[in-house]
Amino acid sequence: MVHHHYFLCKQPHMTLEEFYTYWRRRHVKASPTPILNLRRYIQGHRVAVPRGNAPFDGVTEAWYDNLEGMLEQRRHFTHELAIRDEAEFLDHRRCDILTCTDDVILDGEKKRGMVKAVFLIKRKPNTLRDDFRRYWKEVHAPIALRIPGLRRYLQCSAVNEAYEWAEPRWDGVAHLYFDDAQAAERATVSDVFNRESSPDVEKFVGTFVEMWVQEHHILPVDERPK
Repeated sequence: MVHHHYFLCKQPHMTLEEFYTYWRRRHVKASPTPILNLRRYIQGHRVAVPRGNAPFDGVTEAWYDNLEGMLEQRRHFTHELAIRDEAEFLDHRRCDILTCTDDVILDGEKKRGMVKAVFLIKRKPNTLRDDFRRYWKEVHAPIALRIPGLRRYLQCSAVNEAYEWAEPRWDGVAHLYFDDAQAAERATVSDVFNRESSPDVEKFVGTFVEMWVQEHHILPVDERPK
């Protein structure tokens, strides 16, 4: 499957509450029919704690069987309806996208109320893409797995097709899940996080931004955390 990330920024005139309410309650009804080829759909609403430094207010995550299925959906009339409605609550000038394939490093259970870190990362200049991916999985992942309270961990690498025309802004997205905001904060002040994981990130990542969110599962209904 491919995992499409759409990093969102609200319209300047909206409050965060207005933005999240519109996104979750009204935008999902913009199309009168189901979205073509869409297998899963999650909204990640930014939380205040931990804070993070990303410029985004949230992230849409959508899964398709393959890249062709995603591109077919982009040509479907339901996509046009969604884009038209986005003008009501999104500042498109500040949004960003990345389509990935997932590598589940820690396959933990998802539960309601969890908080997850979303790290967008760009490899160091002059680092080959394959070397970056190898280090991320084989060297950094075992370190990250020791972060206290970590329940689930995904490494999402940009699809190879993203590099065919130009160098993408990001090479991947990391998702790290914790039970709640308190557990997430404890993780960010832990020795493993600050003395092992963060220094190791500097060895292979040139740029990154960090956002903390709570997930709202829209589709499929039977996968919503209890």
